[in-house]
Amino acid sequence: MYDVAVVGAGVGGYPAAIYLARHGLKVAVIEEHLLGGECTNYGCVPSKALYNVAEAFRTIEKIGGNANIDWSSLSKWVSSVVSKTRNGIEYLLESYGVDIINSKAILKTNAEIKIGNNTVSSKNTILALGTDPMPLPIMNFDGKHVLSNREIFYMDEKPEKY
Repeated sequence: MYDVAVVGAGVGGYPAAIYLARHGLKVAVIEEHLLGGECTNYGCVPSKALYNVAEAFRTIEKIGGNANIDWSSLSKWVSSVVSKTRNGIEYLLESYGVDIINSKAILKTNAEIKIGNNTVSSKNTILALGTDPMPLPIMNFDGKHVLSNREIFYMDEKPEKY
């Protein structure tokens, strides 16, 4: 039995879990996808990594230099930055004694959460469900012509138009 189960380990869920664990509560985080949520994996962190690369290119151009980019290497570098951030989140959760459960969560009652074939019991539950990209009604994400933030930061080749 947990004092608190936090469903979702994005920028709302994992800080709440750490805060509660720091105050002596037994806490579990249940995350179906990746620790850090949308911001860490597909938004804030990769966009800031790319922004820093763009700033470096601007600086090189200002001093009269010329630089080329290997898009595949850039994609791998962005992935490594995101991975390090995600690993940091995992380290923080574990260091405060938060149990990390990688599973889809189905709320059965206000005190029971189904995860796979098991049930997690908690006195309190925080739903920190985060976001998903939403396509426009007139066009869906196809991974080639229409990209969401989940594809755009991890392209292995330079787009034809940008």
